[in-house]
Amino acid sequence: MKVSYYAINTMGGTGSMKMLINIITMRNMLFAALVLCGIGFAAVPSAPAAAQIPSELLAFVNESGQVVVTSSDGSYRWIVTNPGEPLAYPLGYTWSADGTRLFFAVDLGGAVSLRVGDPNAQTWIEIGTASPGASGGGWGGSGVAIAEGNTLRVYDPNGAGIVAEANFEQSISAPSPFINPRPNLAIETPLELNGDSGFVQLADGRYALAGLNGGYTGIFETVNNNETRGAGLWADVGPAVTFWGFTPNGNSVIAALDARTGQGVIYDSGRAAPITPLVWLDGTLTLIYRDSSAFIRAANFDCLPSCPPDLFANGVNLFASTAGQVQTNDGLIVYQDGGAVYALDGGCIEANACENSAVPLVNDADPSGWLHTRAGVLAYTSTSGAAHVIDLACIGGECAPFAALNGARSGLVSATGSALTLDYSGWLSVIDLATGNVLDLGIGSPLETATWNR
Repeated sequence: MKVSYYAINTMGGTGSMKMLINIITMRNMLFAALVLCGIGFAAVPSAPAAAQIPSELLAFVNESGQVVVTSSDGSYRWIVTNPGEPLAYPLGYTWSADGTRLFFAVDLGGAVSLRVGDPNAQTWIEIGTASPGASGGGWGGSGVAIAEGNTLRVYDPNGAGIVAEANFEQSISAPSPFINPRPNLAIETPLELNGDSGFVQLADGRYALAGLNGGYTGIFETVNNNETRGAGLWADVGPAVTFWGFTPNGNSVIAALDARTGQGVIYDSGRAAPITPLVWLDGTLTLIYRDSSAFIRAANFDCLPSCPPDLFANGVNLFASTAGQVQTNDGLIVYQDGGAVYALDGGCIEANACENSAVPLVNDADPSGWLHTRAGVLAYTSTSGAAHVIDLACIGGECAPFAALNGARSGLVSATGSALTLDYSGWLSVIDLATGNVLDLGIGSPLETATWNR
C-alpha cells in the first residue's frame, strides 16, 4: 500500500494555512491507519456488493484498460470489466440520468457487446450487440440509443431487447457522450432525456430527428462536420434540441426545434460566420448561443413549437463573444474570458438587462484549464498550477478562492459539490473538498473519461 503526505497551501479570505493531505492509492488499498500530529486518517476497505453504496460514484478506466467504479473516498470499488475486454469506441460508457446504472460497450473483435451494469449489485447484463464503429451510447426515456448502419435503435436497459428504432436513407452516426473532449461543458447526446425523440447525422453531413415511437422523423438541409460540438444539445425540460451548421450555399444556420414535431426556428444568418449553441439555461427553454456579432446571446423558446422566425436575430446580449467555457448551474451563468472568470444571474435575460452585469470572481484562471460548476461550487485551475475552488454563495460579498491542491489540474465537481476530480502530477485523483483527503486512482490523467454518476 502506498501512502504519501503533501503539504498544500489553502487560501482563505483572511489568510492561509498549511494542510496535510493523505493520498491513498487504490491499486492495493485494504486498510491504512495513519497518525500524524495526533490526528488519525484511515482508508476504509472496499464495501461488499450487498452493502449500501455511496450515492456519488465515479467511473474511469484503469491502467489495464478496465472500467472501474469508485466512491470519492475509496470506500467502494467495483472493477466492471475483465482484463482483455477493451472498451468499444466511440460508445465507451455513460451513466443513466439517475446515476444508478452504467452503460458500457466492450469490443469483442468482430462485434460489440452492449452492457448495462448495476453498481449496487456489482453485476451487469448484455442488452444487445452491435457492429464495430457503432456510435451513440446516450440514455433517454426508454433506454440506450445506438446508431448502426442506417438505423438508430433504443435498447431496453433491463435486457428486453430493442424497444424502438428509426431508419434512414443512408448510414448515420449519433452523438457519443463518451468521447466529448470537454465534459465540463454541455454534452451532446442522441436522445431526448425524458422522451423518445432522437438526433442523428447522416453520412452526407445533414442532421435529422428520429421519432422512435411514432413521433416526428425528418431530415434537415443543414450540414456540418461529423462530431461537431453544439449539435445535439437537449434542454433538460421539454423535447427541445438545438444544432448548427451551414446551408448548401455556405450561410451559417442555427436551429432550436421541438423534436416531437420538427417545428421551431431554423435561422439562416445570411453570413458565413458560425452561430453556435453553447448551453441551455438549466431548468428552462432559454438557449445561450454565440452570435456572429460581438456578443454571446440568449433567446427563450417557451414558444416552441411555434416561435417567431427572428428569435435568434433578436436575442438578448449577455457578454462579449470572446468568452468561453460558458455553463449554467442553478440559474447562474458562469464563463471565462482570458484569465478572468465571471458569474451572471440568468434572471437578467427576461429583463434584457445582462450587459455589464456579470460579477468578476477571479482573474488568475488558466485559459487552457477546465472551468466547472455544480451545486454552488466553482472549480478552476490557476495560472500558478493549482486546482482552486470557490463557494458561489460568496456572490454579493467577497469571493475568496482557496487552493484545493497545488500542482493539480482541476476536473469535474461532483453533483453535491463535495468532491473534485484532478490531474495531480499526471495521476488521476479525487479530492474530498470537506476534508482535503486525496484519493490517487493509480493511473495517468484521462480527466475527459472520468465521469460522475450524477
